[in-house]
Amino acid sequence: MNFRIRILPLVGICVALSGCRQVTPSQRGVKLVSVTPAGRYYALIVGINRYGQLPALETAVNDAEAVGKELHDAYGFETRPLLNADATRVNILNAVSWYRRNLRADDNLLIYYAGHGYNDKETGRAYWLPADASPDSNSNWISADDLTSDAKALPARHVLIVADSCYAGGLTRSGDIQIRPADQNAYLQKMLIGRSRNLMASGGNEPVSDAGKSGHSVFANAFLNGLDKMSDSFSAAELFDQFVLVPVAGGSAQVPQYNFLRDSGHEDGDFVFFPHGVGTAAPVAGPAPGGDPDRSRTLPPPTPARAVKVNPKDGLNYVRIPAGRFAMGCSPDDTECSGDEKPAHEVTIGKDFWLGQTPVTQAAYRQVTRKGLVKGANLPVAMVTWDESRGYCGAIGGRLPTEAEWEYAARAGSAQKRYGDIDRIAWYSSNSGGQTHGVAQKEANAWGLYDMLGNVWQWTADWYGEYQVSAKQDPSGQPPGPGITLRALRGGSWSNDPRLVRASYRLRVAPGVPNSSVGLRCVWE
Repeated sequence: MNFRIRILPLVGICVALSGCRQVTPSQRGVKLVSVTPAGRYYALIVGINRYGQLPALETAVNDAEAVGKELHDAYGFETRPLLNADATRVNILNAVSWYRRNLRADDNLLIYYAGHGYNDKETGRAYWLPADASPDSNSNWISADDLTSDAKALPARHVLIVADSCYAGGLTRSGDIQIRPADQNAYLQKMLIGRSRNLMASGGNEPVSDAGKSGHSVFANAFLNGLDKMSDSFSAAELFDQFVLVPVAGGSAQVPQYNFLRDSGHEDGDFVFFPHGVGTAAPVAGPAPGGDPDRSRTLPPPTPARAVKVNPKDGLNYVRIPAGRFAMGCSPDDTECSGDEKPAHEVTIGKDFWLGQTPVTQAAYRQVTRKGLVKGANLPVAMVTWDESRGYCGAIGGRLPTEAEWEYAARAGSAQKRYGDIDRIAWYSSNSGGQTHGVAQKEANAWGLYDMLGNVWQWTADWYGEYQVSAKQDPSGQPPGPGITLRALRGGSWSNDPRLVRASYRLRVAPGVPNSSVGLRCVWE
């Protein structure tokens, strides 16, 4: 038998991390007859066979794909796969960040991970190793502390992490889950109501198998078998007890674990699965009670920032932005909007487009135009007029984005005034030290775009004017005419206070006036 040992040869420590402790198995009970689901069901599916600098695995991607398909087809989950090269540290954390911004209080999120892991016994810290992980540096690893913090911050009521490599050292602690057969219905109702943050892991300190039946690991095969055979609603603890614990422990050297996440905000609930046709409410149907009735249609589906290509003329990365609809203008939670940000109105972006992953850097600008003094190759170029910016974008085979394209890309599915905490995503007056900073030093948005807010303002293609709310399909701003002499800038800069560093804020500037806080970003066509 092959084993998903998940050993880093350079350090000689197995991936099955220390500290996983077994939960007392729950007993089987009578089947659910009346409990119904609340909220929507999501799954982030991560599987990595091919690593840049670590040994390859055999079955991780096959496991992840099969789990994602079963959750989608049989249980109605909206699944989001990150496989092999797409499963980088940035993409995984950006995906979790999207869920953090967009899930509702009654929603449910399952995160499935199949890949290498590592336990640093010297520091007592456990890690997942994404596709871009290096064996001699933890800069691209994902720590258990990161996962616990994110799980605690997620608004979803129920979060279940299923890890086919035990990373639970320092992350979980044991907690007995006992069910009396006669109490099954009441038990599931309680599990639905109580907030939960649980971990199901494939092993403890021992190596975990990378091969089993039907091309799956021993753990994945047992997990899939349970999902396939459970015909009525059930909790994750019941799935573990009835289909995972004994088959995995009895058929391999590993002992799987089921615990709650330590310091994650776990209360007394559990993740409850509802097969299609069970109950009276579909798990992913419509907005939650009391939610924004338009939210489900204005937010595009979560799309990982995995489609990236390099423009050979300027050497910069460009990210594919998916077509979709969004509410352009003042955000529902925003009390600082100016009159020109209103009314919020629905806009459709009719086709995918490629947008610079960062503002244009000084090195790229000099490479294309042969102009400009490079004070820092990775600093965003500034002091560029609108005409100079349009000329640069044309030279690389592109154009400036419209205001609608810019705001749609900046939001990346978020309906909030910012796509994250301002100090984590933007350089602005309170943290910039009075200067620009190298691009991509702050967190990206959910589509992998850096510095959409802060650092430098970004020119758009549009003339500035009142919103033309009747233009709902790919609007191009105010038509030129008498009195229309200013161009629209977006994003805020290093010199601005937070009021200006918002997704919907609009600045109007004469196109021929350069400024030390104004740069650009291109659409590549």
